[in-house]
Amino acid sequence: MTVHAPRILAAALFAAFSVGNVWAQQACPCGTGVRLVAAQIAPLMANKTVCGVAGGNTWQEFHSGSTARGGPVIDWKMGPNHAVDPSKQVATWSVPATRSGSRIVYDYGGGITYRFAVCQVSADTVNLCGEANTTTNLLGAVLRPGQVACSAGNGLPLAASKR
Repeated sequence: MTVHAPRILAAALFAAFSVGNVWAQQACPCGTGVRLVAAQIAPLMANKTVCGVAGGNTWQEFHSGSTARGGPVIDWKMGPNHAVDPSKQVATWSVPATRSGSRIVYDYGGGITYRFAVCQVSADTVNLCGEANTTTNLLGAVLRPGQVACSAGNGLPLAASKR
């Protein structure tokens, strides 16, 4: 009689890790794309400007920092050297490790936080899907390297105006 315990154990471990990977690749709760896990969100968002329009608001927010601890969120406004409406920090971002699903969290201070599932549509395009008290979805947001202005056709719809 041959004992197959090592093969059975190997098969069980393979199945367990395969199920975990399938679970990690969840469908996007808004729009298209694949919902990312925490280990994918921080490197994708770090040191990039998110360009998009949602709920009538133009997003031009630079995500400073390079780890899941995140860092400052800088609103481009009219640029860092503009005399009247310069860039400024408006929040912080982080990607907390949680068992209830991966998300990016924005903290605007005073107890005001917003949480979004992050879905990757293409190499430089994401959907941010609002969760809990966040009812806005930012669909088709373009990620641009560095702290830069967003422009019509380059992360913003052609009809969008800068704020």
